[in-house]
Amino acid sequence: MNEYPQWFLDGINQINNTRARRVIQHILDHGQVTTEELREIYGYDHPPRGRADVIEHGIPVKSTMVKSSRGRNIAAYSFGDLSTIKRILPTGRRQFPKRLRNAVTQSTGYRCAVCMTSGSLQIDHRIPFLVAGESEAMEVQYFMPLCGSCQRAKSWSCEHCPNLEESNTDTCTTCYWAHPENYKHVATRPMRRMDLEWVDSEVIDYEVLHEQAAETPMPDFVKRILGAYAHQHKPL
Repeated sequence: MNEYPQWFLDGINQINNTRARRVIQHILDHGQVTTEELREIYGYDHPPRGRADVIEHGIPVKSTMVKSSRGRNIAAYSFGDLSTIKRILPTGRRQFPKRLRNAVTQSTGYRCAVCMTSGSLQIDHRIPFLVAGESEAMEVQYFMPLCGSCQRAKSWSCEHCPNLEESNTDTCTTCYWAHPENYKHVATRPMRRMDLEWVDSEVIDYEVLHEQAAETPMPDFVKRILGAYAHQHKPL
């Protein structure tokens, strides 16, 4: 079994999240934990979430490929370079200070960075915490304001993204969910995306479009209109 420094063992003993403690203990005992073990022993429906539970406490986790009991390639997680740990977080991720929340939401005119609606906003890391870890720099450019709906969509997309295993920050930086105003892919897929909402007085415009769409699904109908406009080569 690997030898771990006492400061590290003392730090993980302060972690109060039961799921994270189970994964950490398994790695301590066996040197690694596989996605197969996370699913079958610890009941993770989405095994990479086990890796995330550990990372959220400030502990680096690396991934390697191994064979499952059925001979399939699966991921195995072990501790990364412990010297990179700034602090072990007993309760997980730090809360964002009010000053930062206000500055981030103000940066977009108090609108969601994805769908541009106003209202109740939360702030989130542009590059997921699960990839970049906890940054010491609480600066506006590293965060984005999101409505609840877009934050849930981003969270799901990031947790199921192939780059979660690679943890390449450059890939995240060029993703729609980091910079919806200028991106090259959506969760590594070469595609373009637009989130639209019709609010208040705009609802009547939507109803007109919906009636015109008839049997055509609204996303297809709106794309058809935008495509026709784009081919006219006329700026707004």
